[in-house]
Order: sequence, then C-alpha cells, then structure tokens
Amino acid sequence: MNYSIFRFEAVVDFIEVRIHTTTRNQGWKIKGALALHGISYVEPVQPDAAGWSSHFRIKLYDLRTHAALQSKLASIESECPFASPPVVTMIEVAFDGYLKDPAAPTNHNHLAALAARMAYQLAAPVSPNSRIYRDGKGGPTALPRTLEAIERKMVEGWNVGFGDKTADQYQHGYLKTTDHNKKPIPVEIHRARFEIRLAGAALPDQDIDSWKSFKFESLAPYISFRKADPTADQMQQAIIAGYADRASHRKAIPRKDSSNTRAHIMPADTELNQIVKRQLQHLTRRWSYVRKSAKISTKK
Repeated sequence: MNYSIFRFEAVVDFIEVRIHTTTRNQGWKIKGALALHGISYVEPVQPDAAGWSSHFRIKLYDLRTHAALQSKLASIESECPFASPPVVTMIEVAFDGYLKDPAAPTNHNHLAALAARMAYQLAAPVSPNSRIYRDGKGGPTALPRTLEAIERKMVEGWNVGFGDKTADQYQHGYLKTTDHNKKPIPVEIHRARFEIRLAGAALPDQDIDSWKSFKFESLAPYISFRKADPTADQMQQAIIAGYADRASHRKAIPRKDSSNTRAHIMPADTELNQIVKRQLQHLTRRWSYVRKSAKISTKK
C-alpha cells in the first residue's frame, strides 16, 4: 500500500476517570451540570435503587494535552466538589490515517482499504476473540477470510473488534465517519482508525499526575502490523487468505524464525510500524506540552 497518500496522527480518543464527590447525587443531575462543560458521558458507580451515588465514571473526549485533562477536571470539581482525588480508570488511544486529498473521488475506498489492512494484518491481537459487527445494524459475526471482503464491509460501516468490549484490553478498527455522539463529521476528516483501549489490570497508571509524563510509544506493540510478502507465490497467498481464525493464528506467528513459512509470508510491515511509533512519540511530546506564560518586562 502507498502510505504516502495519507496523513497520520496518534491521539488520545478518551480518558475515563472515576470521581468521588463530597455529597451523594443522582447521575442525571451530574450529567446535566457537566453538559455545560461539553461532557456527555456520566455514569454512577453502584447507585442505590433511586440512582443516588457519590462515585461516578466520566469519559473525557478530545483531550490534546494533559493540561486539557486537568482543566476538564477543574470544571468538574467546580460543579461537584471532590472528596478525594479522581483516578484514571480507562484510556483509549487511536491511530488515525487521513487522506491528504480528501476531495479525491475514491476517498472512502482508500480509507476503507487502510482500515481493513490494519485490522486484517494486526500483528498481536489481545485476544483470539475477533469479530466484525455494525452497531445496531448487524453482527457480530466471524471476520471475513480475505482482505477485500473486509474492505467492502468497512465501506458499509462495519467495525472489527479484538477481545470483549468489557475486557481490560480491547482493539478496534473501523472507518470513522461520526463523532463519539454518533453525529456525522465532515468528509474531510473522515479517517481510517485503529484503537487500543486499556482498563483494569492493563492500565499503565491510575494517578492523574503520572499520565503527564507517560510514554505513549510504549503502546506501539498494540498497534503493530504485518504484511503479505509480495514475492510469495499463489499457494502461499492462498494460505494467508484461508486462515479461518486469523487472530489466533497471527498471535502464534514466530517473530524471529524467518525460516518458518508463516513468518515469511507475513513479515512485519516495517514502514507502517515506524509511522505508528513516530506518531506515538509526537503524541507524547504534545500531551506533556505546557504553554509558557508570557514574561512581563520590568524595564522602564
């Protein structure tokens, strides 16, 4: 694939925090108050029969920096004071590919091809439980056995998932055409997306401050890919297309034994993996960035 036609970026899709408030509240009241700050996802933790709780899970989207996370938390505390410091309970990091020329007539075909390739050639699925689904419209069902079939599904709005959505690790690939509220986004920012979501025991840290210096490039193994060797003969290519359970097979591929046929016909996609690592490094720098205040001159 010609990756030069794409512009890539790694972003924090969302961070979920758990807050402990000084007084008990009903979830809908907290949600209503936080809607004024652009926050739409609020869920009470272990509420009573009437929906009252003093613990809430809140998802914060569109955070470009750690400072933005702190600003959102300050807004939340202004509405519902904290009894103890909030903690991170989940994070989702996304790797996006945009077309450099979004006006191209084959826009969705190119993006779907990239999204399908990332899902189909994932190097290390977090689970052999792989499936393709379309929220509210179809599935889940087994992954198609060819790249071309997955591309067609991507254009139609299907998603590929690895693992259970409620598990500590979940990978997700799709063609992104809506925001987190399921509202359509402009065509020029449609993109091929691959996500890794971490929670529970898989979460690197729960401490808010510790995330300021987090090295996002450490997540690269979750977003790494293989490719079919273009020199492989037709029989070898047929082997690739014929894996009934691609996720469990790929996880078993030896990484260092180049004499192994499977490793030979699906070597690492070095070019794309290097792009992923660079973009995660850019995310690390951007995330920890703090705007310096302008110095006030004391000269007269």
